[in-house]
Amino acid sequence: MKFTFCPQCGERLTTIFDERDRMYCKKCNKTYYDNPLPAVCGILINNNSILLIKRGIEPDKGSWALPSGFMESGETPEQAVIREFLEETGILTTVEKTIGVFAEESYLYGWILSLGFLLKYVKGTPQASSDALEVKFAPFKNIPPIPFSSHKFFMQKVGLPV
Repeated sequence: MKFTFCPQCGERLTTIFDERDRMYCKKCNKTYYDNPLPAVCGILINNNSILLIKRGIEPDKGSWALPSGFMESGETPEQAVIREFLEETGILTTVEKTIGVFAEESYLYGWILSLGFLLKYVKGTPQASSDALEVKFAPFKNIPPIPFSSHKFFMQKVGLPV
C-alpha cells in the first residue's frame, strides 16, 4: 500500500533510496515498505472436472476463475484457502498439497503473492455464495477462459489444460 502521509504521526512522507525507492517519515525516522498482498487459490478436481466460480466482483467480474481470495490477519495460508473455498462454493475441503507460489501485479491491488493449493473434498454441495455468481464443475476438455495468470499457472502445475 502506498502511503502519502505517515500512518503514525500524519507527517508527509518523503522518498528515500534504500536499495530501491521507499517512503520515509523524517519525524518518526521510519521507513515504509511496499509489500505484496498474500492471496490463496484452490483447485478441487472431481471426475475429470475442475470446480470453477463465475466472479461476482471486480477484477474480471463475470469471468470464470478458481475460488480464491486474500488471506486475513491471523490465518495460515491453508486456513485462508479452506475459508475462501467454503465462502465462495459452499464446499468444505482440506489441503492435499501446496501447488506453488506466483507473484503478479494487479491494477487494483498492486503486487499480489498467490499461493496455490490442491484441495480434497470433505462435504457440501456446490452453491454460489460470497463473491461468486455461479459455481460449476467444468470438464477438463471444456474449461472456459481464465483471466488470471496465477490461476492458469496453478492449473498448469497440476497438468490441466489452460
